[in-house]
Amino acid sequence: MDNQKIMEFYERGSNFYIFGAGKHAKIIFQFLQEKGIPVYGFVVSDKTENPEDLFDIPVMELKNFPKSQNNVILVSITKRSISYKPVFENLVKNQIHNLIFLTDDFITQIQLELLQMLFEKKLKLFFGEGPYYLAENIPVESYHRVFAMRGVDNREYHWRVGRTFTEKCTVDRITDLFLSKTALEECEEQYGTYHILHALERTASKRKTSCSVYMAYSHADKGAAQGNFSKWIVPIQVGVELTDSVNWRGMRDNLGDNISEKNGNYSECTALYWMWK
Repeated sequence: MDNQKIMEFYERGSNFYIFGAGKHAKIIFQFLQEKGIPVYGFVVSDKTENPEDLFDIPVMELKNFPKSQNNVILVSITKRSISYKPVFENLVKNQIHNLIFLTDDFITQIQLELLQMLFEKKLKLFFGEGPYYLAENIPVESYHRVFAMRGVDNREYHWRVGRTFTEKCTVDRITDLFLSKTALEECEEQYGTYHILHALERTASKRKTSCSVYMAYSHADKGAAQGNFSKWIVPIQVGVELTDSVNWRGMRDNLGDNISEKNGNYSECTALYWMWK
């Protein structure tokens, strides 16, 4: 909706100014620049702690804003900001009418679009024109993304890359794009040694030790409840307090001393808490 409003004003011949000189204002400026829409100035309540210009465009105080039917202010301060109320009151006090209040969702959306465009530009520098892109809707662990290529055989080839490289566009050479460590090495670095149960060295003392592995699942994991597991795997349903769908198989994280109702915040850790207690 915000994008539609902006385009409607632009098609009417409006001149755009951006209220604010912070992170959101810079994102909005870059977005407009990519669209080929000029920005005539940045507007702030007080210039005391603000720069003289941004992107070689002047920063002015609201009292100096040139009021005109053709001049429109895009307000980068959103409702979640503590500055929103005083900014809103200041705009009303100065009788500014041509305003577009941008939402957090819109700013997040255009930020992602900008990052994607910047990253794709870097990919073209590395590879030239080609079917390379950041894949969406492909499972990958937190803080990572999937870099993909469509081959001549129409197959997709995937590489797991660090999210930092793609979101901050810090890739300066192609070798920076690919992680130097395997997923197993990263897991061990963050969580300690990772054991594959079947590969553990078996000693006489270990043979006498019983071992159970708890497997956390939720009501949404349809296959988990009916699965055929080894005897040493104990399924435990998590977040039971938050759902009416309780499966009879295995254990539940709402028995005894538990934090099942906090599963929305702690995920599988509600099972770890239950196991600890």
